[in-house]
Formats: sequence, C-alpha cells, structure tokens
Amino acid sequence: MSHAWNAVDKAVGLKVKLTTVDGGDVEGYLFTFDSKLNTLVIQEVVSTDPKKYNIRMLKASAVTKVSVLPGDAEESKAVSINRLPPINWAKIRAKEAQAIDRIKDEHIRSPEGVAIFAALLKTYPCVWDNDDIIVMESIKLSPPYGPDNLSNGGEMLNSEAVRRVRKLLEREHKKLNLKGSESEQVPAQ
Repeated sequence: MSHAWNAVDKAVGLKVKLTTVDGGDVEGYLFTFDSKLNTLVIQEVVSTDPKKYNIRMLKASAVTKVSVLPGDAEESKAVSINRLPPINWAKIRAKEAQAIDRIKDEHIRSPEGVAIFAALLKTYPCVWDNDDIIVMESIKLSPPYGPDNLSNGGEMLNSEAVRRVRKLLEREHKKLNLKGSESEQVPAQ
C-alpha cells in the first residue's frame, strides 16, 4: 500500500479533501505524510484568521480518497503551512546537563535528609537548596537535619514558625530513630 501513497508526498502544502472510510470529509492543507507511520497530517482552517487552525492526524488506512482542491494564488498566500522551527541542539544539551546534575544532586543527598524533607513537605512548603532544605521560604535546615540545624535568616530562632518546624523535626527524628532528637540526648548533670 505504501507505493500507492507515494504521490501524496507531492501534495504537501496543497489544499486537499480527504474522504474517510466512514464517509466523512476532511478539508485542509496537507502538512505532511509520514510513510513509516502511514499517517497524514492536515492543517484545517477554522476561521478567516490564517493563524487559527486545527491539526488533524489520520491513519492512511482510514482514508479512501485524496483529492487536490483547486485554489487561487491569493488563498495559497493567505494560509501558509507553518514549518516546524529548527532544533536548537545547544539548548537541548544544556537542559539535558541540568537534568543530569539534578539527578546527581538527588543521589548525593542522604537518605535521612530525603526522609526529613518528605516529612516536612507533608506540612510545609519546602525546596532543596543544594544540601539545605528551605522551609516556608525563610527557615533553613542544614545537614544533618536535626532541630539544632535550623536557621532563620538572622531573625529570631524562637519565632512560632521555627518552633513548629523544630517540633516536627524532633517528632520525625524520634520516628526515624536518628541522632539529634531529645530522647537520645544525654541529660546534663
């Protein structure tokens, strides 16, 4: 069947009418025909504005007839087939490098830090800042992620928000059985 569709390639950019196996018609400009996927892509005009259109993909097996429609030169100028932009490989490689760095950073983080982050995230908005966890955009929790590793950007560490985070950290450390929780600290004599 692929050899029967070879002539369709010559109609790319032209106005066509496709008749489907269910008897329906699709009219528009043939954007492309992919012989490997056996798929036609049609750009349908939906208004008088040439920038507004629909893209329809149809399997060639669902099409019974392809007719090239006559069109005048003005109409061809009014609706132009939008070409895909060139691929910016440098930008793609930069994004890939950033993604790889993020994955490496995640593997460097300690399992305890990840567990603490997950617990904090259930209650407060949190983000990673390298190895530090930033809670509610102002409270910084540094490794080893204990209650004593909180800082608040120069503000009072006894603020209500810090007290709530400290309490959650103490509870989470007890649950995870980590050092730095009150139950594991040696009392002063």
